[in-house]
Amino acid sequence: LLAKAGVDRVIPIDFTPELARLSALEFVDLLVRKLRMKGLVVGPDFALGYRRQGDVPTLRALGQQAGFWVETVDPFVLGERPVKSSVIRDLLAQGQVDKARQMLARPFSVTGEVLSGDQRGRDLGFPTANLAPKPQMALKPVVPSMLKYGWRKCSPSGASISSQVIPISILSPSRNKMG
Repeated sequence: LLAKAGVDRVIPIDFTPELARLSALEFVDLLVRKLRMKGLVVGPDFALGYRRQGDVPTLRALGQQAGFWVETVDPFVLGERPVKSSVIRDLLAQGQVDKARQMLARPFSVTGEVLSGDQRGRDLGFPTANLAPKPQMALKPVVPSMLKYGWRKCSPSGASISSQVIPISILSPSRNKMG
């Protein structure tokens, strides 16, 4: 998606507690020094830095001092709602997967580790992959169209309940999904 939009490079940054404590000035300084930032395109309600202290006016002032420009773009609106990551996360948390899909312009997907379960589905002839989504995934138990899943507690060791997983039915069990 980003390549189609003309993005040449993506540099993922882990959102660590240390990063979260950086002031707007410290974070902008990092972008200018390490990435040689020349410009920043943001939405009108964007903010960065500790406690969102780097709002658009602050960023423009920092840009004048550090030699980068700041441009704001209006949010894309679909129906009556702006298409924003926070809106999409809220829709997913409410179980409104179809509305989130419309905003994403693609099916919503979940990634995570496949955990070993107690093999009940396999023994019944309907194997499942027990997907443990990343903790930051804002998911609630829902049944979206095209994929049936639900939440259940899973304990691969059988000793104690250790994590929530999404048991996904495997329609073509041609190979082992564990790995």
